[in-house]
Amino acid sequence: MAIAKSNDKKRQRLTAVLWIIATTLFVMSWYHFLVLVPFESASPAVVLWMGIITTIQYFLPYITARIRGRSNLGGILIVNLFFGWTILGWCIAAQWSMSYDRGADRDATQAAIEEHLAALRHARGKR
Repeated sequence: MAIAKSNDKKRQRLTAVLWIIATTLFVMSWYHFLVLVPFESASPAVVLWMGIITTIQYFLPYITARIRGRSNLGGILIVNLFFGWTILGWCIAAQWSMSYDRGADRDATQAAIEEHLAALRHARGKR
């Protein structure tokens, strides 16, 4: 159990570092796009690229939850989709996607208990 918690903490740290990198790249790219390149002279490819980056950044909480296999993926998508345009809504969805998932842990525990009971029933049947 201690090893699982250690791996979970490492995964959380890695996720936090990746979030910091993604947010930094997002801010730097928009700074470059808005300050250094006048919008009138921007090529359609640059505008399309910035639209793709913005969409990925907007749905980053949902993408993170999907990768982590969250049990409440639908709720995170709803919050991200409808309230993500506010900074507070996006931060709530981001925190929710990175927080500890008790539902998945409960499902894994229940599966382990059922597997153990099945093994006990099988062992009793052999006697």
